[in-house]
Amino acid sequence: GPGVPTLAADRQHTSSRVRPKVERWRGDLSSVHRRLPDPGRTQQAVDAAFVEAQGILRGLGLSAYDPRTEPRKAERGATGKGMEFLGCSIAGGLVKPSAKARAKLKERLDQLEADGMAGLHRRAAGDGDPTRDTLLRTLGSLDAVLRSWGHSFDFCTGRDVLVQIDLDIDKRIRRLLAEYSRV
Repeated sequence: GPGVPTLAADRQHTSSRVRPKVERWRGDLSSVHRRLPDPGRTQQAVDAAFVEAQGILRGLGLSAYDPRTEPRKAERGATGKGMEFLGCSIAGGLVKPSAKARAKLKERLDQLEADGMAGLHRRAAGDGDPTRDTLLRTLGSLDAVLRSWGHSFDFCTGRDVLVQIDLDIDKRIRRLLAEYSRV
């Protein structure tokens, strides 16, 4: 609703703080890229260029995950159909929170919503903790998780995903408010 911060809007606010860091990294990586030979199309050539890039990065005081030794952190292979990297889906020039990251967020929000609903019912039955089982506490917990998650992905350019998450959050808040009014 009006006045309620959303992930999509919060992204614009925090991007001004992140942009200088991203620009510095982009400049460093661009410098590395200009110094590398064209690796061609073979995996062997790409691997050799990556090894060389790691040496250049070390010289700049930076590092990169090696997908051969840390496959949970980085991938290698053709990128034409997109790729997953550090919780992000990268395709078509857009960076979005990955499906796995979104599913993990949904699971956490489902749990907070269920706990909040149960708390409302405990309070209505006279069994609830007056400091824990409140609508305000549930909304505060949702806000903390969403704010943290939003900051983790504030550099993403795929706004459609953030808009869908905002719509889901709106539905959750409406359900909590409706239940609060009902009990």
